[in-house]
Amino acid sequence: MSEKQKKNIIICGKGGSGKNYFQDILIKKFGYKEIKLATTRPKRPTETGNEYIFLTENTFNANNYIDVQVYRDWYYGVPDISKILSYKNVIILTPKNIKSISKKYPDLLKSWTIIYIRADEQLIRQRLSERHDADSVDRRIEADNIDFDGFEIYCDFEIDTTVINEDYTCKILKLLN
Repeated sequence: MSEKQKKNIIICGKGGSGKNYFQDILIKKFGYKEIKLATTRPKRPTETGNEYIFLTENTFNANNYIDVQVYRDWYYGVPDISKILSYKNVIILTPKNIKSISKKYPDLLKSWTIIYIRADEQLIRQRLSERHDADSVDRRIEADNIDFDGFEIYCDFEIDTTVINEDYTCKILKLLN
């Protein structure tokens, strides 16, 4: 499959890099459909409830996922994206998800375009601080630096969201068409 035939997108980036912002542009401006991960973690006060499929542990365990990651005793499940036959879908995954799926299903991600969203650490620190999350900003940045070390080899494109705008998004999508 050529690069131009890849119509489904995986977004990956550090916390506070602008993943959700970029995904919203793809959905609202370009008609992409969001694929959500399932999780057992509780909804944060600042979340609308649409960010994930929030499930009890029993309901989560009754479903099948192609990858499951655990963080702080909460489960995060990736739906079986191999069964998605339509185009113009977008999902946000972690480096751990992508590495794990690549090992289990070596050919699966070849039909998806992986976009690595970047931002400078100062901007990430500012965005994470504004979330008023229970997670420590320093801990999150340190963990992300470890998780993203050498991750570039899995990506088709990299976008610096320090300067992201719709024009830049249009340029990326033109590359995909």
